[in-house]
Amino acid sequence: MRHKALFKFVVKVCGLVMALIGLSIFSVQAIDLLSDLMRRETYGYYQIRSLFYCVPYIGVGTYLCFWGNWIADKAFPAGPKCCPACGYQARGNISGVCSECGSVLPPEFKEANHE
Repeated sequence: MRHKALFKFVVKVCGLVMALIGLSIFSVQAIDLLSDLMRRETYGYYQIRSLFYCVPYIGVGTYLCFWGNWIADKAFPAGPKCCPACGYQARGNISGVCSECGSVLPPEFKEANHE
């Protein structure tokens, strides 16, 4: 596994952990609020406000888990003779398939390697 693929995996796992932490905070706060409402104890604005403390965790975690690939692209940029999927240096590859990850290389990659 190349560094870029490992980095993408770590970013997705971190995003999943953050989203799960946010969801657990939300569920605990929501259950606490509902139990207080059922006992007819209300603390008003402050208790409802505590429900929204988890929104950054859920938002950032979901973003990293599903759309965080650009972070790996910025951390490990692919050069003109590198595979765009894994960043493998594929200088001289004329088959059109990356020998490291097996992804199909774009046609302009073949033309750049013929030069």
